[in-house]
Amino acid sequence: MGYLVELVDGVREYLARVDGLTDADRAAVVNGVIDELSRDAERFLALYPLSRESLCFRYDYAHPTEQTMYIFDFVVDASTWKWEWCA
Repeated sequence: MGYLVELVDGVREYLARVDGLTDADRAAVVNGVIDELSRDAERFLALYPLSRESLCFRYDYAHPTEQTMYIFDFVVDASTWKWEWCA
């Protein structure tokens, strides 16, 4: 099953302000988050819900560079997702 994943502007603005990330790093983070969540969102929702019966969940994404390991902690709101099969 696949999901359509979009990052809100606030997340993109935050990534633009992270010191030490290059534009290529920022693009890799965005693409990595979208790829992983579009593939495995249901698993993350089952493992890391914010509360019982919640459609919001925590999601961590790690991005290593030559000097630093960046770890981003996101809250994903799946309440507006359409839970249907994507072809």
